[in-house]
Amino acid sequence: MANETILVVDGDTQSRKVLEVSFKKSGYRVLMTESAAEALACLEDETPDLIVSDTDLPDGDGFGLCKEVKSRSEWEHIPFLFLTEESSLPQKIEGLEIGADDYLTRPIYIKEVTTRVEVLLQKRDRELLSEGGLEEFTG
Repeated sequence: MANETILVVDGDTQSRKVLEVSFKKSGYRVLMTESAAEALACLEDETPDLIVSDTDLPDGDGFGLCKEVKSRSEWEHIPFLFLTEESSLPQKIEGLEIGADDYLTRPIYIKEVTTRVEVLLQKRDRELLSEGGLEEFTG
């Protein structure tokens, strides 16, 4: 977990702040953006270890952002988690079908969010190890 970076994409200032504080307390480095365009610009500069996004963004929706991330070979391995107010089953199914790794609806306990993030990062690390994308150290 040490030094792993999470990109938070959320148009709501209060939600971004709560997530930022919570993730930093859990030992993560946090990048904050409030729109899909800002998130894509951020991704061009730095590849995070995980993305947490709302589905409703000021410049569109998180679904488009997720599709873009999953369509690019340099980003497709990044776990993508939706954290949103939208709790309808069709929205959740759409999010998972386009490639999101998890879909959580508010209200939610921060401990659940941080635990799910940790699980997704561990899963990604295992997949990268099995594909030869990471070196395994022993000793």
